[in-house]
Parts: sequence; C-alpha cells; structure tokens
Amino acid sequence: METQSIKHNIGDKRRGLLELNGFDHELIQQTLGVNLKEYNENIILSLIKPFLGLYSSWEHWFHDELHWCRECIKRGYHSWFHQFKLLDECVFHGGELINSCPDCRGKIPFLLTNKQLDQAFMCKCGHLLANLHSSSWKEWRGEDRIV
Repeated sequence: METQSIKHNIGDKRRGLLELNGFDHELIQQTLGVNLKEYNENIILSLIKPFLGLYSSWEHWFHDELHWCRECIKRGYHSWFHQFKLLDECVFHGGELINSCPDCRGKIPFLLTNKQLDQAFMCKCGHLLANLHSSSWKEWRGEDRIV
C-alpha cells in the first residue's frame, strides 16, 4: 500500500497548507513582505490554544480534506475555521460545511499539488467550487467583509 502511494505521487509537487511545508518561506517573505509561516502558525495556535493540553499535534485538530462554506467560497474565501474539526457550520454564515465535490462526491485534499488542481477551488473532476475571474476581484469592494 505504501509503495502504491509513493508510485502515485512521483513527480507530484505537494505544498501542505497546515504547516506550509514545501514552500520557499524566504521567497514568500521577500515577495509579500510577511512571514507567512509565522502568521499561519499564529492563526492555528489561536484556534487550538484552549485545547493544547489534550493533543500536541496540529493534525489532530484539522481536516486533511478541504472543508468549505458555499457562501464563503463564492467570494473566493476560505478560513481555518472551515478546516477546524470541532466546527461543522460556517462561523460567518451558519451554513453547513461541505467536504466533497458536488459533482463527483470526491474528497479534495487540503494541499496544493500540481497533479490535483488546475486552478483554485477546483476538484480533480473539473468541477469549479467557485467561478472566480480577475474581474470578480476588481468588483469586490468588501461590502460583505469577512474577518
């Protein structure tokens, strides 16, 4: 089974989104002007702080597959709250969190990979969870501000 997994992932450039492994952190900091790894860790630690004595592993608290809110994803937004295992509803909209493709019912891994996604918020079957165009970003003025 492990050999099959290794064969399947040969040539797959994976970027884990929980610990941001596989990313060039120096390049990100130079480009964006922010230490994304530190920022990410602070967000995660703020979510699990009340539970730190129970489990030390971050993986215990967050889903491996993408979980999302229909309303948030329409706006191109995804939150750590959506990945947090203790929540099954969106903290912003109260809607159920979705964890499988509406078309093929497949799970979408919570990572970036050159084999899985052709573009953001797309299932490997080709279904778009959100139809985002560059014009969408220009039109968005933040009226439905999501914190």
